[in-house]
Amino acid sequence: MNKSFFKSFYFYFTLSLLIIFIPTNLMLDWSKGQSSKGVLANVIKLMETIDNKMIDIKFKAKNSKSADPKIVVVAIDEHSLKELGRWQSWSREFYAQTIAKLEQHGARVVGFDVVFDSPDENAGYKFLGQLEENYPKMHQKSNEQFQQALAQAKMFANTDWMLEEATKTFNQDGKAVVFGHFIQADREYKDQGFGDMPKKMRVLLRSAIPFKPHDQIPIELKKTVKNFGINFKSLAKSSSHHGFFSMSPDEDGVVRHYQLFHSIYGSVFPSLSLKMIESYWNSPVVIEKLGNTGVLALSMNGKKKFAMPVSSSGKVRVNYVGRQNSFKTISLADLINNEDEINYFYNESKQKKYKAAKSELLKDAIVLIGATAIGIFDVRNTPIQVNLPGVEVHATMLNQFLTKDFFGELADLKLIALVILKAFLILFLSWIIFKRGAIGAVLTTLFVLLLYTFWDYQFLFLNNKIVFQTPFYIAVVLNYLVLNSYKFLTEEREKQFIKNTFKNYVSGDVVQQMLDEPDSIKIGGESKELTIMFTDIAGFSTISEKLTPGELSTILNIYLTRMTDIIFSKKGTLDKFIGDAIMCFWGAPIEIEDHTILACETALEMKLEQDKINQEIKSYGVELYTRIGLNTDTVAVGNMGSETQFAYTCLGDGVNLSSRLEGANKQYGTMIMVSENTYQKVSDKFVFRKLDKVKVVGKDQPVVVYELVGRIGEVKEEIMKEVAGFETALDFYFAGDFANAIEKFSKLPEGKTNEVFIDRCKYLINNANTIKWEGVWEMTSK
Repeated sequence: MNKSFFKSFYFYFTLSLLIIFIPTNLMLDWSKGQSSKGVLANVIKLMETIDNKMIDIKFKAKNSKSADPKIVVVAIDEHSLKELGRWQSWSREFYAQTIAKLEQHGARVVGFDVVFDSPDENAGYKFLGQLEENYPKMHQKSNEQFQQALAQAKMFANTDWMLEEATKTFNQDGKAVVFGHFIQADREYKDQGFGDMPKKMRVLLRSAIPFKPHDQIPIELKKTVKNFGINFKSLAKSSSHHGFFSMSPDEDGVVRHYQLFHSIYGSVFPSLSLKMIESYWNSPVVIEKLGNTGVLALSMNGKKKFAMPVSSSGKVRVNYVGRQNSFKTISLADLINNEDEINYFYNESKQKKYKAAKSELLKDAIVLIGATAIGIFDVRNTPIQVNLPGVEVHATMLNQFLTKDFFGELADLKLIALVILKAFLILFLSWIIFKRGAIGAVLTTLFVLLLYTFWDYQFLFLNNKIVFQTPFYIAVVLNYLVLNSYKFLTEEREKQFIKNTFKNYVSGDVVQQMLDEPDSIKIGGESKELTIMFTDIAGFSTISEKLTPGELSTILNIYLTRMTDIIFSKKGTLDKFIGDAIMCFWGAPIEIEDHTILACETALEMKLEQDKINQEIKSYGVELYTRIGLNTDTVAVGNMGSETQFAYTCLGDGVNLSSRLEGANKQYGTMIMVSENTYQKVSDKFVFRKLDKVKVVGKDQPVVVYELVGRIGEVKEEIMKEVAGFETALDFYFAGDFANAIEKFSKLPEGKTNEVFIDRCKYLINNANTIKWEGVWEMTSK
């Protein structure tokens, strides 16, 4: 082979063939629903991850569609909380009234996306029970009529009984209340049989799903139960309909698939939506294994089958209707009032409300009761919306059953034809890349990719067909990269050098700026407001003496890695490591409006991470405690150094002050000290303790310093009281009333900071004749 071969069309043609695109694409599509191991499993996992991200984009692009009008969501929303009080304190009477109202207005099936794992905390009911028990003791001749009235009052005060009776009343004439529960299961299989099932869970067996063949559950379905939560015993027994509402997001936390059933303890248990649709159709579900494919199918009474690809782990892809309020949604508080009409949301309406008679809205409805209020935190990250209430995910699955709106797959011949078409597109692009220059190749490649993506979206995705597209995109990109490899070896070499040189020292944003603007890599800088942080490990020299060099290196690497990760996650720029110390800053090179907030959040997260690290290194016999100094000021920032060696850093008096504050922690026994500039910018976001007014070493002007305590709303009440008590004592100290200051400091919990000020006050009292007190303490060491 000579060099001219690598410039010919044949080279790119041969390269395209070596990609082995066709078998890869077919293998991935045909492997859906099957479990695999080893390299194949990793390939499938990677491809699915990429494909899932692309499908998420398609979901966001598509227009919402109307959900089945029979599905109604009864929302535990902000309005309900406002009308009925704090959700955790709700009486079960509200839920009993809800079921009664739904029964009154003709609903067919009710599902609870809520679990009642313990009896109601009903003080009135307990009091009546105690009165009933003690009444004969209090009166020698008991009043039989009073006792009967007391027993009846006790019965009607029992809100759990009311809920159970409402359930039993509803569960007549083919109607059903389906109670929800949750199951946490491991992916790893362990042989847990019926004998291992907790007795509390056996009430769920009434809802178990039969499967074929009857002598074996598909091994991929079996799970090991880690945790569970079901309704308390008497309530669970009031209905024979139960379904789990727990979900299993993908590894990135997005709910793309719905767990239809779990196989645990030798039985198969349905999800909430599956049990509800079974009850709605009054047609028991049966699971069947289709041949040797490992794919499962559902049938109702062995007759009504669904063309829905259920994976061997019991999951089906969710076909989202739209964002929140895509389903008819009413407030629980409005449902249980005495009004005949009710407001409801529908088709993603937010401000606009619809209105209908309750009987008209709820007749023959399939109703889900669940939380939508943000404060209850029953929300899911979905492709269509980041915080979609979990109850709407269950509603979406019900809608798929009612509308048969499941994602399907292409028939084998159509799939093969599509893959061959994509292969010809790859070959065509290889020829274009060979014939055209860089700009023409880029434009043609982008045009083909956009055109194919549009076709995939319009004619496949919108028709509920999903095929693996990742191999096609990878093949196109690889072809383009190979053609341009020579460019990478020349023009790109300099950029790669910059990236490799600086990626370990500055944030990714800095690297990208250097790549995008090479002219920015020069000596000098600019003046910008930054928030600068210095950190240091307390007593590091003593720690070093206790450890071998290898142990010290291991611990320090763990510490610096974790702290750097936090800095980068908060958009910080790492300046340098100085032994065990770290210097970093926020606000450059990328403009960050809230850089002071991010710096304070970083300091607090460092303290939390420090505690985790100490747990991990406990066996070494040492503990790490980080002192942090923060200052916000205008400083010089940029590439500083010589013509040949430079670093992206910041310089100035504000940088020095940050360093001094870090060291000052040692004198006060504090861990996070900030300047007044920093305090003034974020005092409405964080809790601070005013510490002192000092002259640090190297500065003539005094500065007020503060200790960062925590985020507002997250600091315990006793800590807030200590902060207030300390600042009261500090006021006497500043005013020169040292006797009262000592008294106030002495009443506070023991701590080095209080001891420092008590000793200082005593010193100032003893030297009152020689010291002119102006409220400023001058530090003599760093």
